[in-house]
This record gives sequence, C-alpha cells and structure tokens, in this order.
Amino acid sequence: MVELKECKRYTFQKCSEMYGLTIGDNATTDDIANAQLLCGVGELVPSEKINAAVAAVFLYLISNIYIQIAESSLHLKRSRIWGTNGPYKKEGSKAILYAAVLHGSIGLLLYVVTIIAIPFATSPLDNRTSSIVVGISQFFASIVFYIMSLSVPQWFGVYHSRKIVMISFTSSREIQFTLAWNMWKQLISMYFFTLYFLCVKNYTSVVYGIVVGIPAGYLSMVITKQARSTKYSMHKTKIAIFVILILLIASGFTVWEGTQYILTIWVPDDSTMIATYCLLVWVVVMVGSHIFMYQYTKVNKSVSMRFKSEIFNQPIIGDLVNDLRMEELVEGDEESFCSNGDVDVEGQADENKAEGDVKEQAVIEDTPSTPVATEKKKSDPIKAEGTEAAAANKSDVRRSFVVESKEGNEILDNFTPKRRIKFTEEAKFKTAATKNQWGYGYVAPEDAPTYWKLFISRLADTFPCLCGCFKKEYLNASRRRLDFRSNADVRSKSTIALKYMQRFVWYFMSLAALFFTIVNILATREQCKARSALVDTFEVLYPPDYLTGKMCAWDKPGPNATIKTFESPQDAENANFEIVHCGACGNCSNWNDITLQYTSREVLAAVSKKCTVKSIGKKFDHKDPNDAVVRCNMETIGFTLPCSQAWAWDMINTKNHGIFTFLQANVANFVSDMNVTYQDITLATIDEAISGQIFVPLVGATRRRMNIISDISRPTNQRKYTRYSIGEHVIAVAIRISCHVFLFCFGFFSWSKTANFVLLAET
Repeated sequence: MVELKECKRYTFQKCSEMYGLTIGDNATTDDIANAQLLCGVGELVPSEKINAAVAAVFLYLISNIYIQIAESSLHLKRSRIWGTNGPYKKEGSKAILYAAVLHGSIGLLLYVVTIIAIPFATSPLDNRTSSIVVGISQFFASIVFYIMSLSVPQWFGVYHSRKIVMISFTSSREIQFTLAWNMWKQLISMYFFTLYFLCVKNYTSVVYGIVVGIPAGYLSMVITKQARSTKYSMHKTKIAIFVILILLIASGFTVWEGTQYILTIWVPDDSTMIATYCLLVWVVVMVGSHIFMYQYTKVNKSVSMRFKSEIFNQPIIGDLVNDLRMEELVEGDEESFCSNGDVDVEGQADENKAEGDVKEQAVIEDTPSTPVATEKKKSDPIKAEGTEAAAANKSDVRRSFVVESKEGNEILDNFTPKRRIKFTEEAKFKTAATKNQWGYGYVAPEDAPTYWKLFISRLADTFPCLCGCFKKEYLNASRRRLDFRSNADVRSKSTIALKYMQRFVWYFMSLAALFFTIVNILATREQCKARSALVDTFEVLYPPDYLTGKMCAWDKPGPNATIKTFESPQDAENANFEIVHCGACGNCSNWNDITLQYTSREVLAAVSKKCTVKSIGKKFDHKDPNDAVVRCNMETIGFTLPCSQAWAWDMINTKNHGIFTFLQANVANFVSDMNVTYQDITLATIDEAISGQIFVPLVGATRRRMNIISDISRPTNQRKYTRYSIGEHVIAVAIRISCHVFLFCFGFFSWSKTANFVLLAET
C-alpha cells in the first residue's frame, strides 16, 4: 500500500516507485497513463528563480522608510524649537532615533516572521494556485517599479510635489508618534501584498528576492541622499533620469515576463506575441505619465519643491511661521465642513502621504492653565504674539479650547478663523515658562498627550467624515498644533476624487490579498488532511479482493429488475445475473439511479454543486425528505429518495471539509482548466478521502465502481475489471429500451441550462 506522507509532494520517479508503477521501457500504455495521472509529468508549473514581488517590496520599503526618517530629521533641524540652535535639539534627535530604531526593529521582526511562516503554512501549495501567484507577482513588481520611478524624482526635487503644509511639534512624544505613524503607513501598505506573494512552492525564490531587494533599496537610499546633497545638487536631473530609466526597464521586463509566464501556463499559443503587445502598451503608459509629470512640474514650478522649497531655505523658520499664521488667522476665508459637522481636514497634515507628512508648521503659544488667568485674556486670545495686527482683528476671531483646573474642565470662548483652520488645542498640560524664541509652544514629555490620544486624533484626522465619533469624543485630545494650507496647495475636486479612488483601490486589493492568503493557508490544511486520509480510504474502498469479492448484479436490465448482492462474480454468473458494479448493493443500486449516473456523467458534478449551494444559511438534515439539498437531488438530478439522502450527506460533508479548496480551485480555473494529478488534492480527492469510506458503501453504485468514465479521470486499476467490465455493454439493452423517451425528457429539461452546466463542468 502507498505510504503518502502528509503535506509532501514527490518527484515523478519517487511517486511512481511508491505506487509500484512501471515507467521504463517495459511499461504498458495503462502503466504510463496511470503514472501520469497519479504522479504528473515532471513539474507542471515552473517556479520563478527570484520572487520579483518580494524584491520590489524591499526596494520600496527601504527607500520610503529612509525618506520618512531623513525628512523628519531635516524638519527638526530647521525647527524653531528643535533646531540646531535650540535648547531641545538633543531631545528631538533622541526622539527620532528612538522611534526609528524601535519601530524599524518591530517592522523588520514582523516581516521576518511572516516570511518564515507563510511559505511553511501554504506548503505544498496547489500547482494551479502557484502559477497564479508567480504570474501576478511579476505584475505587482512592475507596478512597484513604476511607482518608484515617479517617487524618486519627487524626492530629488525634480518633479513637483504639492505638499508644503508645515507642522511644529510641541513635544518629543509627538515627534516619536508622527515618525512611527509614517513608518507604519509604509510597512502596512506592502504587508498584505507580501502575505499573498509568499504563498510559493519554491522558498529559495523568496530568499533570492530578499537578497536582490535589500541591496537595491540601500542603493536607492544612497543615491537619494547624494542627489539631495549640495555636492550633487546641480546633477540631480541627470541622476533622476538615470534612475527613472533603470526602474522603467525593470518595470517593462517584469510585465513582459509575467504576461508570458501566465500565457505559457494557461494559453500556450502565441504567448510571446501577446506578451510583446502588453509590453508596448505598458511602455506607452509609463512614458506618457512621465511626460505628464514633467509638464505638470513646469506649470507648478512656482510651488515649493520637496526638500528645496523657499520655505525651507529660510534661515530662521520661526519668524516666517508666525507671519504665515497671522496671515491665515486674519486675512483668510472660512471653508467647508464635513456633513457630520466635523472640520474637513482634506489636505491637512494627516492627509499628507508618507513622502511629505512631517513638515514645519505654525504653533500657538499656550494659554494660562487656570480659569482666572484665562478669563482675563478672553478678549485677547493671541496676545502672546505681540502683534498689532492680531490685536486689531481680535473681534473677528474666536477659538474653542479646554483648560483644566482643580475643579475640572471649563469651556471658554470660541474663536473661528475666517480661513479653514483645524485648531484643536489641548491646554491640559503646562508649557515652558521661558520667554525666549525657543520656549514658545514646548511641552515636556510628562505633560504631553498620551500615545492613545495622539492615535485617536490622527485617526480622526485621517477619516474626518467616517470617524466623527472619535472626533467628538477626543476633540481636545488632538495634538497641540495649527494646521493650514497655502493657496498653492488647494486641492481640486478631481484631485480629491483621485485620492479617494486610490485609497479605495488600495483597501480593496489589500483585503483581497489577505483573503486569498487565508484561503491558501486553510486550503493547504484541508488538502494535507485529505492526503493523509487517502491511505485508509484506499484500503477500505479498494481492498485486495476488489475485483473478485462481493458484486452487485441484476437478473435483467430494466425498471423491474431484481438486484441483489453476490459473494463473488462466479456466484452471480451461476445465478444467471449480470454484474452491475463491484461491491455490495446500496441505496443507489437501482435502475433509475444507475441510468442517471450514466447519462449525466459529464454534468453530474456540476449539478450537484448547485444543489450544495442550497444548504447555505439553512439547517441541514439529510434524513429529512423535505431538506433543500435532498429535494434538489430528487427534483433536479432525479435520484430516488434514499439515493438523494446519501448524496446530500456526501455533498455537505465534503463542503464542510473542503470549502477553501473549492474557493481556491475556482480562482485557479478562472481563466482555463489546468491538468491535475493525484498529487494535486482537488475537491474530488477530498470527497473520496474524507467522505468516501461512508458514502461509497452506503450508495453502492458509483461511477468508478461501474467503470463509467466521467468528468473526473480515474486510474485504470480503480475502475476496471479483469474479466467483468461494467461499461456500456452492461446496460446497453436497458438504454436502448427507453433511450428515445428518456433522452427527450432529459434533453428538454436541460435545454435552458446547458450553457450553465458546461461552464460549471469546466470549473
């Protein structure tokens, strides 16, 4: 008996030896056919040498996380509070280092554990699914390379970036949180896709992908750093063009490779020509997008470039910040609000993407922490600035904030600027008492908002209309800052629509990747369980006396035939009975059910799937004649009640043990049916391994026992007699008796459903 180890695939030679099959020069036609069916012919699905998706992910993550850290350091360096000449430089630098090391290490650990766990959990992956993963990974890599080709010139300052909003941190805790938020945005943006592309058969391709991706990311980091330096600033355009060409070539190659791979697996004809057409279309898209970015940059060259804007070239940012803040407070116009009453923070700090989220911004000086002192300053809320313009316009501004006293919280005056400003200031903490140019707005770590409050505040800012509940509850838990947009950064409706479309696509694709990863993991577990159960099932269903033991036979074909079980084929012959199938008779061993299994052999599996669907959301009881699945078997297929009940139990039991394999198979066969072997555990294999030991003796007559060649191929040693071949000749007389009447009725019934049957049978 074959000893199949759980969750293990074997080579063609090893598998043939285990089954005792001859594959040499002396092999018969049946031997070769059985060997190919049971063991396959070599590797049906070639594996990629390097996992392109993993390489692209590491290139993207290393480059973008470096940008986040470098950008945070740059803005802190030019900050009024945390800058080079400020007294809190060391504290700010330490906060950046702490956040970068801590969250970088956690992110690295997460990816390492994932890289080890996912291939193990999905091994051995279904051949057809593996082909899909490999093909899509090539396309995914091409998209990542293309995105990088657009991002790198923005990092250099060659392409325009509209994000010039500035943020001024008031505490080191806020610095740590913001950098951590930006780093995790990058890590999570690729994590779910990485899960799916780690579902591979060849684990070494993942290792090679990491080996290629990490140096490529480090090289991108070095080139970006040099291009932004003073030494190479004059050559940044040439460097950008060189990097763009490299990334576009990589993107085009992976598109061509992925297309040709999938077509070779699914549609072998003309794969090279179709792949070439796809490459040409992709080249047009990439070149067209870069031409658009070049023209867009020329039109908007008056807008500050990333890292090179006029704002960041100011020697002291504090004076400029104050001037901008006063202009926003006094001269601006109030803008729209979300439908739920929360401030529309479109374009504000939280909507800044990863490449521009940490920038210098104006700060309001703290108000006194006692109700009495605050009451005295109600008429002059911005007196701390000491500007006559602010005092002259004090009647036009209102603000809302909360202060905490010994008695509790007291809500004071409101002020609403004429321009849209998100001003959620928390005054529950004490600010620095110093009156020098650095002390304004500084908050000690012990007085700063907690990480939880910062998280909720950022969540509310990111989803202003969907997170109104958080906004109301934590209105005064937001970070102490003043957000604003300059006129150059006002977003059009088309830009906003595009942003939400991109966000929707990312959410949808991430959830899809997570879903299919879970399906692959659970389907692999189902298949492993079925593989290990096959040995015991074969011993029960195909014992040594399978061809010489008990036989079910009838005296004559027809509705009134007498059917009984004989101990041997010879006993049946001696009684002048014709053998119907091997094994004892069962619930389906009758004229009606036997003829149905023969005449509907090519569509029976598809029709039974439709009946199985009727059990979804309903209580199932195969003993109940009125059960939805039982009635479907009787009315749609035409089985008798006992046979319908037996088939209903088999269908639901197999569904419960193979639902994820069913989902995986439908995705794998979406484009085309692929050949499978017995090493590929399909839903039919799970049916036989998990349900077969009970189902086959219960029904008696099965297509394999009757040597009916159905839509599922079987080895000849499991469906063929040496002397008693139960094929068409056994029931030929019976079929001829009622052929015209039966086929006319059956054909009329199935006429409207033929197309659907064919489609289902192909899945």
